[in-house]
Amino acid sequence: MASEKAAAPALKTLMIVIGGAVLVAIILMVGFRLGAGTRSTAIPVSQAPRADEPGGGDRLRAAPVAPVNGADRALPSVPGSPDEINAANDGQRQPLTPAAERDLQIAELAKSGPDTTNQLARVQNVNGEWTSIAKELGQDVKIAPWKCFRAGCYATISQLDRSKVEILGARLSESRGFLSWPGGKFRSGPVPGKDGARVEITWAFFADDSGAATTASAP
Repeated sequence: MASEKAAAPALKTLMIVIGGAVLVAIILMVGFRLGAGTRSTAIPVSQAPRADEPGGGDRLRAAPVAPVNGADRALPSVPGSPDEINAANDGQRQPLTPAAERDLQIAELAKSGPDTTNQLARVQNVNGEWTSIAKELGQDVKIAPWKCFRAGCYATISQLDRSKVEILGARLSESRGFLSWPGGKFRSGPVPGKDGARVEITWAFFADDSGAATTASAP
């Protein structure tokens, strides 16, 4: 009995030591796993790019532009040749004004050379029909003399009341001479006249072999 009493404190001490060792082992394992999940991935200072090197500091990036014809495009991040810059900016160019579009059409007609098929005689029939329509509508309309070239003819119509431009335009485009013309047609948007009081619309009738399609600009 005496020996059992003497061994009890030693056994109790041993159990405390073993329990403490197990607890320390558990704490170390938990700490190791937490450390592995948050391990730093910093680049050593000797390998990090400086602010004056590519990739260092705040880099300037090219701003994206709107997609053109369904394709994503962006401006170049560094200056390029004039051709490259123009190609990149194709989708950003502003549409032509009615006056610029009219002048472009007239210039293309003039470049085609003189009229060799007497288109002027045929377009005069259209002119007579249009003059009658303007009188019927009671509008103050002036039709400038028609000019014809190999690629077609054009004339400019001016009127005082801009609010009736579309009314007259609709009637003219329904006329027999307009519908029977074999080639394409063009109508410009309204352009202020030189006197500032009248508004001008230019109509072009293309020769049937010019390959031009019927177009009409919005007012």
